Amino acid sequence: MTPVIRSFSITSVSLISGIALWYWSASGIPVSWTDAVVPIFFVVVCSSARGRDLLNRLRKIPRESDWRIATGISIAAIVYLLLVVFIQGRPLIPLWHDEYMFLLQAQMLARLRLWMPAHPLGDFFDTFYVFTRPVYASQSFPGASLMYAPAALLGWAFWITPILLAGLSVGTLYVLMTRLIHPLAGILAATILLSSSVFRCMSIKPMAAVPAMLLLMWMVLAWLKWRDGRKWRYVYLMGVCAGWCAITRPADALAVALPVGLGLILPLRREPVKVMRALALLLVGALPFLVLLGVFNLGVTGHLGKTPFSYYNEIYEPQIGFKPQVFNPDLRPASTVTQKQLFYYAWLWPYVKVHQPARFVGEWIHQRLPILILYAVGSGLLVVLMPLGLLGLTTGPRRAMAGGFFLFLLVYLYYTIFLNTYAVVIIPIGCMFVGLGVQQLERRLAHVPQLVDLPWALAMGLSVASFAIVRPGVQDDPLQIEARQVQLAAHLREQIPTRAVVQFRFHPDDMAHESVHDEPVFNADVAWPDDADIIRAHDLGPERNAEVVNYYAARQPDRSIYLFDRADDSLVLIGNVLDLKRQVEALQKSGKPQ
Repeated sequence: MTPVIRSFSITSVSLISGIALWYWSASGIPVSWTDAVVPIFFVVVCSSARGRDLLNRLRKIPRESDWRIATGISIAAIVYLLLVVFIQGRPLIPLWHDEYMFLLQAQMLARLRLWMPAHPLGDFFDTFYVFTRPVYASQSFPGASLMYAPAALLGWAFWITPILLAGLSVGTLYVLMTRLIHPLAGILAATILLSSSVFRCMSIKPMAAVPAMLLLMWMVLAWLKWRDGRKWRYVYLMGVCAGWCAITRPADALAVALPVGLGLILPLRREPVKVMRALALLLVGALPFLVLLGVFNLGVTGHLGKTPFSYYNEIYEPQIGFKPQVFNPDLRPASTVTQKQLFYYAWLWPYVKVHQPARFVGEWIHQRLPILILYAVGSGLLVVLMPLGLLGLTTGPRRAMAGGFFLFLLVYLYYTIFLNTYAVVIIPIGCMFVGLGVQQLERRLAHVPQLVDLPWALAMGLSVASFAIVRPGVQDDPLQIEARQVQLAAHLREQIPTRAVVQFRFHPDDMAHESVHDEPVFNADVAWPDDADIIRAHDLGPERNAEVVNYYAARQPDRSIYLFDRADDSLVLIGNVLDLKRQVEALQKSGKPQ
């Protein structure tokens, strides 16, 4: 078989495999007219003399200009992401339970605290992903909150840091793909990232996925700098990035950092002194973050090796975790809060029932892998190029990145839940596969100058076509949470002129107009509930509510009590805590029921 025929055969098989992969993972997504018109437009433009000249110039951008161009791309990305938010009409308030958890933790870290003492009224503040006993703390690993802490200290709006990190991620991805392939691949990757609906969704959310992706990209860039000049400070920087990511999203850090670490160590295996030096620098870089996590573990769980994440799952979300478990319907959340019970049965139980050891392989093949592949490349049709990209894994860094993708599949094999937001960390690897696939087509068309730019034009057109889904009323939020109660709670300050405690009354028998994701009882704008101007608490009934009255009458007598009824959205002033305490005492003396 001649080289030409062999190359043609390999390319054909790869493209056919890509078409099959697309049909399997993304064929359920309708193809709009923009998916055809926009790529055709790009092909026409790039077929012109000026278009070909522009692409050639982009291919030859000097490396010294990388970060300058990346800065411009980051700024443009931030402007675009803000524009998307306003076009779609997304509310600039936290909607997910996880967002409040991270914001609370950021408030604590801004005050150099990982936890606070258990609040005497802990039952009234018991909410999702927050401990009220034995301490008051968030469940999450603290890495992402470290990035959000400066904004919490400065009093910035919650969405400012996330969108800055998202913009920085787009610019960083451009540099990474430029170093792994070439500048044109960097521009394509930046476009793919911005075309990803799940990335756009996360761009204003104080979550962990975007920080983890950014840290892992910095780690790979530090490794590439090390390979260029063998300067040891870059190994230390790799350790810093890996350690920070390890306390941000540990599973993702393990999946991506392990192949990169092996890529660093294996070339030095014949030089044991350098191996030891590299390992020492990696450890020194990661150690402060690991110590921080150890302190957090001890303070919240009392055990150095048990994380608050796993401890919370044991107590409030049994059967959720990284270990295989046979479904046990008798396990229940320990919380007395009805909302947390309903959330467990309505949202988490379906995942637990499906994710059983005998179904692991089928679940991955039919559900999780298609989600991962689809959301890793932004546009579904770009999936066609991923198998062809495997042929471009000719360098150590490319193979290490690919190894991170496949190790990611293995790491999440046992985890009970798999959401499309998890794919954010893998988007740079998906972009690499697409960029390498386009490069392979380009090389095979090199003998036909008129067609050599066609693959890049098509890929760029497909990614840009995904921007067409940005339109008024269509939000990128994958959960599509209405969060009516959360939005109402955000406007309490407009209705309450004084310092107050608002107790939210929940009706478990009237869930027709509510979502299990909709929970207003969070005090995430302060590190300690008593520091809030308007304290949000549960309504636990007249007898228990007397505890709230007595507590604040003794400590903050200027506060008033309001009752917010979630059934009809009514807000009623109950009275000042001192007046209410006197009424309670009078009733107790008279022997009348409270």
